[in-house]
Amino acid sequence: MIKNLISLFLLFLLLIPLYNCKKKPGLKKLDPTILWEKDQYEIETGSGTRHLWSGFKIEEDFFTARKNIAKFILWREKEEEKDISINYFLKGSHVYLYINNKHTNELIPTGRWELFKTRITLSRGFNFIEFRKKAKSHLKIKAVEIAGQPTAAKPHFHLPEGEKITLFHPAGSGIMSFIGKGELRIRKVEFINGKKNILEENLKPGFLSSSIKYPFNFQALGFLQISAVSGKFNITGYTFRKNISNDKRKKNKKLLNEKPGVFIFLVDGCQAYHLGAYGYHRKTSPNIDKLAKDGVIFENAYANATFTRSSVATIFTGFFPRRHKLRVLTNRLPKGLFMLPEFLQKNGYKTTILTEAGNISRHFGFGQGVDEYRKLFWRWEDPRYLEKNILKFFNKWTDKKGPLFAYIHYREPHFPIIPPPPFLDMFKTKKSRVKQDRVILKMRKLMGEGHSFTLEEVQDVIDDYDSTIRNVDSKVGDLCKTLKRKGLYDSSLIIFTSDHGEALYEHKAWGHGHNVYEETSRVPLIVKFPKKMKLYGSIEKIVQLADIFPTIAALFGVNRYFDGQSLLECIKIKNEDDTFAFSTTFGISPSIGIRWRSWYYIICLKRNQEEKLYNLQVDRFRNVAVLKENEDIKTFFRSKLLNWLIDFDNLERTAQSVDLKKLPKAELENLRSLGYIE
Repeated sequence: MIKNLISLFLLFLLLIPLYNCKKKPGLKKLDPTILWEKDQYEIETGSGTRHLWSGFKIEEDFFTARKNIAKFILWREKEEEKDISINYFLKGSHVYLYINNKHTNELIPTGRWELFKTRITLSRGFNFIEFRKKAKSHLKIKAVEIAGQPTAAKPHFHLPEGEKITLFHPAGSGIMSFIGKGELRIRKVEFINGKKNILEENLKPGFLSSSIKYPFNFQALGFLQISAVSGKFNITGYTFRKNISNDKRKKNKKLLNEKPGVFIFLVDGCQAYHLGAYGYHRKTSPNIDKLAKDGVIFENAYANATFTRSSVATIFTGFFPRRHKLRVLTNRLPKGLFMLPEFLQKNGYKTTILTEAGNISRHFGFGQGVDEYRKLFWRWEDPRYLEKNILKFFNKWTDKKGPLFAYIHYREPHFPIIPPPPFLDMFKTKKSRVKQDRVILKMRKLMGEGHSFTLEEVQDVIDDYDSTIRNVDSKVGDLCKTLKRKGLYDSSLIIFTSDHGEALYEHKAWGHGHNVYEETSRVPLIVKFPKKMKLYGSIEKIVQLADIFPTIAALFGVNRYFDGQSLLECIKIKNEDDTFAFSTTFGISPSIGIRWRSWYYIICLKRNQEEKLYNLQVDRFRNVAVLKENEDIKTFFRSKLLNWLIDFDNLERTAQSVDLKKLPKAELENLRSLGYIE
């Protein structure tokens, strides 16, 4: 009897592994924002949704494109050129294959399974393998294979020995489940009040079991890192619930009974560091500084794009560039977006745009909801340009019966403008310089030649730049005087800002648009609220230009969805928080700058590398990305970036383009003079 019981028990032990082997290889739904560490060679349904980013779904043993743009994500340890093969089925029209937003090839419809082969360059880190099809085309993918896979058996396991994954996490709690054999190491990193807290533990399946359940809780932002110390595992379950109290936005209540004048004064390409209100040592901005004393100065405000048209589109929509889709020079705002002037117009306002910048044109979609649009273009070489100034039109506009909205866009201090006398040489360190010798006028030529700028040449540009700020400051002062003279100043909401900063060779770069250094993305933002609101002072919290429209909506008690949030919430809760600000350069695969607390992180999406990291409280010029002690903060930013990108990838809205050659001559000349086109 005892021998029989022992035999049955041994048989039971032998059957357990066989039972476990019959289980499916892993969870079909994996979070697409997981960071993977090891080289990935194959995309196929056996690994679940490990590679699904957007637009595909699994059916039987193949992927079906359910959207016109469908993407896989593939991870690599280093940049290299590789052969790739795609097993596909296609009916309808050609499908365009893009690798990291670069068009590489086309898949031809045959109505049967085909094997397509080509050679591509894969980036270090994540790679997007993207299929763009027409609505009536039917695309299936059975597998994507990268040449060079080790000869060992194909690893269907999510976590073979030595592999590691990372997931970004906000505050909240959840459970992860695993099945396999061996040992897992769990590393939980969270940043409580910005300070890193690490918890590590090793887990093994229990006796007679192959499963592990790991409950976790985050008090603050952070990430989970899971690695297979030995053996191999699949992720079989993942649930997470945010702490709603940390994320829920309060409904807006109407704050004003009357309708104040709403005025946005924007100066183009103004670096916040070069204004007196932001601590600059030169007296470049006496009038702007006076405005700051009457309102709230936001010390850490960021443009969501470092080029004019996209940045102003964010001000007008409250959306990030990845949502409003104005991301390259030929884009215009898509139709159907609800714009700030339209919002105010529907609330009884008369609306106007007065602009010296060709980028803010009706042809690019900025006329929606605008009663009176005026483009006031000029050339600095033309002595008559002062006659075409904004002030006289603003004077006439403010004579109208309210409520009034005006968006005023000054072209200065955008490169390569220099001011007229008496501002011309106000800050020159060498008074003897003449116009032809000014470095600022020769910058494009010198940059094209790969010129290395001397300290004297850099200072020469800064002197002219500061003089131009002083010039436009006088114009902002005139606008404020007009409002005071007409009794509108105290009751009005006045927002002073810039669309982007300007790099002044701090990191060996000039200008904007193609770089996202902090001096380019950080902008001045000063808000003078109606006097009766009694809002004054300085706010250190991180804000962004996407917050402007939500702030105006909040004053009216209107609740709409925005990517930004009301600045009024920042004023109420003055302590530092975990807000992220995102800024992007030109392009579909731009460089992205992310500000969080004292850190500023830059990554180039074109190659998913060239990472830079700055601790702004220590030294804003020193890149500390290579320091081992900062590896966790880089991992934190990388995981947050993926988490942010996925929010916009399922949008149906597509970018709309403008043929620049068909623009009016004056607008073309304006864009050419500012260096946007040749």
